[in-house]
Amino acid sequence: MSLAVCLATALQIFSRSLLSAGAWIDHTSSGGPTPLMVAAERGFLPMLELLLKSHPTPNIDQQARDGATPLFLACGRGDLLVANALLKAKSDPNLVAKGGVSCLQAAAGHGHIQLVKALLKAGAKLRHADQSGVTALGAAVEGGFTAVEALLRASLAESSSS
Repeated sequence: MSLAVCLATALQIFSRSLLSAGAWIDHTSSGGPTPLMVAAERGFLPMLELLLKSHPTPNIDQQARDGATPLFLACGRGDLLVANALLKAKSDPNLVAKGGVSCLQAAAGHGHIQLVKALLKAGAKLRHADQSGVTALGAAVEGGFTAVEALLRASLAESSSS
């Protein structure tokens, strides 16, 4: 049984055993997701924290075939706790997934205002546009998330004046 499968089914006891036996947290089965990706995508914060602690230098920004990183997956589901753990571990908020979509765009496009604030604080690029020319602000506008739109407009104004 692989570490990713154990994580996907939240088998914490088996996951701990595999980690103790030297399972590699960046390993994928047939090019699938890494254990970090599974934990982030499913919102398994205790397992994510265990994985981050189990390896001195995890490849926290390893990208799947579609370019998604663990942070992008957490942002896509609006998981502030998982995203904060990844940001604390120095995940890059500016890596992009398929189509050039950023973590900030994913969070803004789903109306996750607290996550948008965390990404901005971590240095997410406000002006990044995906391959269609859509920015995080554009994603918030398209989604009808007025509070996120206002936050992004204020952040853009602040960055222009400094």
